[in-house]
Amino acid sequence: MPVIILCGDSKYVEQFCDDYTGRCNDKKIVVHHEAFSEAISDVIEDDASFFHIITRSYCKSERYISYCHAKRFKTGYIVVFLQGDNVDVELEVPLESNRYDNPLITVQNYGETCRNELFSSINGVLSDKKMKRSRSNEKFIAHEDYIKKIKSIINEVHSKYDLRNAFDICVETENRMMSIVGIRKIGIEGLGEYYESMLREALYERGMLNE
Repeated sequence: MPVIILCGDSKYVEQFCDDYTGRCNDKKIVVHHEAFSEAISDVIEDDASFFHIITRSYCKSERYISYCHAKRFKTGYIVVFLQGDNVDVELEVPLESNRYDNPLITVQNYGETCRNELFSSINGVLSDKKMKRSRSNEKFIAHEDYIKKIKSIINEVHSKYDLRNAFDICVETENRMMSIVGIRKIGIEGLGEYYESMLREALYERGMLNE
């Protein structure tokens, strides 16, 4: 289940997906254009031999989640940032200084001249450099302590919103969160931001949030 986090110029992102799936036809490639929470759930549940391209990982917390799952499953992981004029304003630009943004390839003026070298570099990382599981992400002394911490994070997010008529949404979103995180599988860094983005998306889809 190697994962490519693809972000940047929307035109280049679309072209990259077409080019990569077309030229690397020896691989089983799945392109995810859906919301990140749905995409990462599919990645976890899918066949381990598939390559996955996630195109809607805008937040640092989302890339952190992907990074931790790659470590958990000891699979290939890479972030590809295609610079250009049509970059979504919501994107938190990946940086080499962030461990969850590495390995990182930043491309200027994506096009025919750089494709072969770029694809070769990506495939080399995904196929040969398996990520070793890091104990730095396993900071939990006991199962109960971890559950309490996650619950505390969720409750803190809930306190920011009027959720009196959103009980079902909260339950559904919390269950998705726990399913994605996996009990005692990854650390808690960035989970508050990630859970809040999931909750806001669910509220917006139900017409309970204006933005």
